[in-house]
Amino acid sequence: MLILFSALAASEDDDAQKVVDFMEPGTTLLTNFLPSFFIPALIVAPLATRNIASIDIAKFLSVISIGLPSVLVFTGHLIQLLQKLSGQTLVKTHKKPKGVSTVKPSSWFSPALEKMFIASTAGSAILSLALPWLKGIFYVSTTFLSFIFASRIPRVFPDVVRQYWHPLMSTYSMATVILLLFSKLAGQEFFTTLAEYFVGGGSPFAAAGNFVMFWLEPSIISFAFGKLSLYCREKIHWN
Repeated sequence: MLILFSALAASEDDDAQKVVDFMEPGTTLLTNFLPSFFIPALIVAPLATRNIASIDIAKFLSVISIGLPSVLVFTGHLIQLLQKLSGQTLVKTHKKPKGVSTVKPSSWFSPALEKMFIASTAGSAILSLALPWLKGIFYVSTTFLSFIFASRIPRVFPDVVRQYWHPLMSTYSMATVILLLFSKLAGQEFFTTLAEYFVGGGSPFAAAGNFVMFWLEPSIISFAFGKLSLYCREKIHWN
């Protein structure tokens, strides 16, 4: 990414902008799907608890539930203290005036795309029961359907829920439910399904989850084009 950005930044502005414009459709697609490329590792997280005692899991969750809020509160107070010492004005939050409506969040994904992945997921699930080699298509469809569904569902949430409910939580919940139902229909354990979905340290074609996570690499490289676009705009502004 750094090498690509440096090479483009060293080029003539017009030439660099032509390259950025040519790559824009692909970089936009990767950028909008970027969170979904992290999903496989999140979905198979229960595999890590397979051979761990319940009491140890409870201890771990206790440390997280106590430690995370403590760190956030400490960080917030530390920032306020540093701002006071440096003489900066603290950023104040303003309550929304009564009678002012909140704009509902919009998703980059269309209802038609969501319906297409619903059909793909349902169809591949049914077919893979008879043809196991189609499971990969079902797992990939499940991943992207869960992400698209999660990115669109905040539009029906009230403001309070949207402040605290991260879309990845919806993604994980929906994907887990789908894989649980599929495990029941296929007559296999849920952990077996997760092991088929993602192979730790495997090649991009070792499993469906590995294939999805493979796209993290081109997504990171595509950041060079976004950085260059900002660089060109800033350069034009200062000139």
